[in-house]
Amino acid sequence: MAQLITYKNPNSRTKKLYPLLLDIQSNLLDELRTTIVIPLSLSSISGSSATKLCLQIDIEGKPYIVMIQQSAGTDKFHLEKKPTMYQPIAQQSSQPWTS
Repeated sequence: MAQLITYKNPNSRTKKLYPLLLDIQSNLLDELRTTIVIPLSLSSISGSSATKLCLQIDIEGKPYIVMIQQSAGTDKFHLEKKPTMYQPIAQQSSQPWTS
């Protein structure tokens, strides 16, 4: 699995709020059965505090909120065999970190 790749959320209970999952685990750990993902929520669905506190990125022209506080491990078996889209997320940030 490649690091910083987005997948469609396969969980029927959470995919409406978090339609995409961002795989952040290093490729050095590809042999593990699990991977670390961060849910991505459309900024139009997230509350105003989330849009102020969390990083926002654009994927295919849509603004998503990176819900780092919701990160979790998941079995790779549940993720798609091929990612739905590739994004150079590491090079993208729609808002700089400010205090």
